[in-house]
Amino acid sequence: MKNKIKALYIKFLLILKRIGDKIILPGFRGLSLYYIGKFFFQGIRKSSVTMRAAAVSFNMFISLFPALIFLFTLIPFIPISGFQTELFNILDNLLPNSAYELFYETITDTIMKQNTKLLSLSILLMIYFSSNGIMALIEAFNNTFHNIETRNSFSLRIVSLIAVLGISLLILFAISLIVMGNSFILKFVSTHPAIVTLTRFVKWLVILILYFLAISLLFYFAPSKKNRFSFISPGTIFSTFLQVITVLGFTYYVNNFAMYNKLYGSIGTVIIVMLLIYISSLSLILGFELNASILHGDKSVKEKK
Repeated sequence: MKNKIKALYIKFLLILKRIGDKIILPGFRGLSLYYIGKFFFQGIRKSSVTMRAAAVSFNMFISLFPALIFLFTLIPFIPISGFQTELFNILDNLLPNSAYELFYETITDTIMKQNTKLLSLSILLMIYFSSNGIMALIEAFNNTFHNIETRNSFSLRIVSLIAVLGISLLILFAISLIVMGNSFILKFVSTHPAIVTLTRFVKWLVILILYFLAISLLFYFAPSKKNRFSFISPGTIFSTFLQVITVLGFTYYVNNFAMYNKLYGSIGTVIIVMLLIYISSLSLILGFELNASILHGDKSVKEKK
């Protein structure tokens, strides 16, 4: 019986190999899906993906609240009506209920008034903690290639700050676009249900594009210069897909089935946030691992010629 099962398993793998050898996706540099997949799964096994994701998620968790406080402290200085409400609505839709409540209670007091001292303090915290999170991500990316980072600490800090600033500007621009678009439609177009549905679709499309551009920014500028890919890459698309599916799936699971708060009390919310960050970090590293697999596969083919 065991031999039959083993034979069926081998036959199944051979069928997958034949199918995979015939599939060549855009951005794979002419290499088959099977060939890239072989490098991809080898890289996952050999490069401690889960350990790297854990290290990144810890640093990201430490940097999360200073970055959010900084972002929300800037809101009173942005002359766009409804900006704060829209940002909270997006967080409410994306995050599990308990995680959203934690964020809301933590940062709501900071945006009640324009506090210059708080803004200055949060900027300093954001500079240190947020850049640490990006630096951990840079290290995780470069470990994918098993190479040594040649840039010094100061250069890494500058790159990290540029990435944080770029992502922050993307968030502010995207939400401003959503708010102004909603206001324009409600004022000058129509409140017909079909128009409202279309507006919601466009809003989530803008958020998806924001995700994609932020990940592209990280993948392009974060790793060492000699290993850069094109700005839009298969790994970016794969990571964006993983981010959307896993974050929304995890949020649905926590809101409907999980009992972290009942089991752990108030600390359950912190666990949920940490798990969410870990899932996001893992998605980023897996996407970058796909890019690394394409690079290594292409290099291997050229060396054989």
